[in-house]
Amino acid sequence: MPDILWIIKNKILFKEKYTFRDELEVLRAMKTMHGDIFIDIGCNIGIYSRLMRKRFKRVYSIDPNPKYHAEIQVAISNKLGQAMFFIGNNIGGADSLIHNPHVQGREWKNDSPIQVETMTFDQLMLDADLVKIDVEGSEFEVIEGMNIHLPKQVIIELHDERRENELLAKMAEKGYIHTKLDIHHFLFKLRYREAN
Repeated sequence: MPDILWIIKNKILFKEKYTFRDELEVLRAMKTMHGDIFIDIGCNIGIYSRLMRKRFKRVYSIDPNPKYHAEIQVAISNKLGQAMFFIGNNIGGADSLIHNPHVQGREWKNDSPIQVETMTFDQLMLDADLVKIDVEGSEFEVIEGMNIHLPKQVIIELHDERRENELLAKMAEKGYIHTKLDIHHFLFKLRYREAN
């Protein structure tokens, strides 16, 4: 059960304060985007999925935590199979395939593991216009499985700030250029290659 009081206080009553403090630049960028397919990886309670339903013809919400009732209940990773998924603070913070991940400057505790199904991004077989990735430290596993069906744009929340250069290099190898939206969020746009 999610922490309803926290959600009401921080995401409903004081929504402007919450979004300004944490993700205003992400929301600004996303409000300018539209297209056919948006994929919300690590959707949590579905704030971005709901926002983008007005801007995209099809929205796919993905989260392995059963309490969020995502449309696709799976962990996007670098392989097909099963894995242990660790539950963090009961509101989505530190819910991850990584046990006790480094998240925004500190080690987060997550316990109460559950077994979940995993698959790669490519196995979704969707040609997305925009993908949002917020997976509490597992973002590198997601992009490792993103090789064939490269989205036009990807917003990634980088949880381990020590790996920024690694993230930028991996996405550049895949053909993306980046814009830093804020201290933790990056917008990657796929460069269009001319036919040889």
